[in-house]
Amino acid sequence: IIYALTYPDRLKLETPRMDWTQAQELTFSPVDYGKFPCLKLAIESIETGGVAPAVLNAANEVAVKRFLDKEIKYIDISKIVEECLEKIGSGYEVNIDSLIEINKETRDLAAQIK
Repeated sequence: IIYALTYPDRLKLETPRMDWTQAQELTFSPVDYGKFPCLKLAIESIETGGVAPAVLNAANEVAVKRFLDKEIKYIDISKIVEECLEKIGSGYEVNIDSLIEINKETRDLAAQIK
């Protein structure tokens, strides 16, 4: 995770590795979807099914690349993914031909959204 957060640099942490063989208490809290809107979109796309997960994936890949290329702000990633899901995320039969078409259509749309 630290590599993703510090990309393209690599930050070396001086923390001990977690020993999974030792008993440890882990605490989980409900997700704040306001802070993590893409997680909510991912869960919704899985629940929707069909081509929605493919749309989410293609839109996310394009949006993240645009962010890394400094074309958009970080907060725009979820907006682009959401707009692609709204416009393309349903109404298609799931087969290889439709997935190829949807992948291209989604990537084109995600590249154009301002």
